[in-house]
Amino acid sequence: MQRVLHFTKMQGAGNDFMVIDRDTVRNHAEIFRGGQGRELIARMCDRHFGIGADGVILVSSCSPSGVTMEYYNSDGTPASFCGNGARCVARFAALRGWIGEEGTIHAPVGRVGCRVLPGGDVSIHMPDAHLPRYDAQLHGFILNTGVAHFVAEACFENGEDFRAWAEPLRWKVMRDDGGVNVNAYCCRGERIYLRTFERGVEAETLACGTGAVATALSIAFARGEKAGAYELHPRGGMLTVAFSMRPDMSGFENIWLSGEATRVAEGDFYLEGEQLND
Repeated sequence: MQRVLHFTKMQGAGNDFMVIDRDTVRNHAEIFRGGQGRELIARMCDRHFGIGADGVILVSSCSPSGVTMEYYNSDGTPASFCGNGARCVARFAALRGWIGEEGTIHAPVGRVGCRVLPGGDVSIHMPDAHLPRYDAQLHGFILNTGVAHFVAEACFENGEDFRAWAEPLRWKVMRDDGGVNVNAYCCRGERIYLRTFERGVEAETLACGTGAVATALSIAFARGEKAGAYELHPRGGMLTVAFSMRPDMSGFENIWLSGEATRVAEGDFYLEGEQLND
């Protein structure tokens, strides 16, 4: 009998993921990790020969109001966190009745609170962040919001120009640590437009949650703002980032990332010999 892997396709501001109930997969560690796992995930995320996604997320219920989250980029490499992915996990868990309007997501970066709001929006309580570090040579900020980011003010009218600027920075900044995600924001009137080149996807994505947070905190730090909320406009839809400065001024806390997160489809991915439950 041909083996299949059941998935749910989710999206948050155009950042799309294949979400899988980890408990339905037998010996998932052997399936999704190592060279074989990396090839499988890359095939699943391929937009021509697979389903197509920015990443794969394994999720399981671990308590009456909590779930675990294991995230893989579309090239098969693991990542410590994904902001929009976590928002999709919260929606996925709520649809299955694992959490109510509020819950907790356990990720490699720690415990992340979540709120599933009426009307499609989902908010997550992001980990605290240290102050951004300004790189005068590169004219941008470096900070970690669950994963490493570089943020600079730069306006690009098309994707080709953005990629030509961002891709070298993706490898140049923090080279010894595997590089960074690269964000360019552009202020036009009251709007902040955002483009992100994602590490592990190796391309621009329609949105990046941790990138939106990194950008909002960098702007706030540059402006000397101690608390507030920003609406950012990546190509996939609006994301809101609320935050406040720690009392000792050492970084940011009370960081909330909010935006739409929805279920797109469910289906089966046909495998070639991987041992899964029927």
